[in-house]
Amino acid sequence: MKGERERAGVTPYPPSRASRPELGAADDCPAVRAAERLRSALTRQGITADVHGGYGLALVSVWTGLIVWSNGDRYWWCAGWHPQERRPAYASARCGDPEQAALRVARRYARLRALHPPAPRLSGEPM
Repeated sequence: MKGERERAGVTPYPPSRASRPELGAADDCPAVRAAERLRSALTRQGITADVHGGYGLALVSVWTGLIVWSNGDRYWWCAGWHPQERRPAYASARCGDPEQAALRVARRYARLRALHPPAPRLSGEPM
């Protein structure tokens, strides 16, 4: 039965392992490579971050309210709020200079961390 389907050109479901995309395929994306360079630059600033990629974009999750987007050409993030226009203000930087972008993101990180400090560690002791 299996051979008949394959000879008829019917793709089996679920797809065989050979037809599935490789798990590391997102690493081939320019946006993910740029996001990883920014994450490395942030690590040198003492800031930990996570990189998530897909659909030609990548996200660098830095802190509450601070996510840096990348399309492989530019980084951009929410830099604050325009009260008169009642909308967020965005900052951007070229992906060609991740160190400079990391310095700017680190300044925003410091402001947000002051507004939203880390939660205290939970212990097994009653309150």
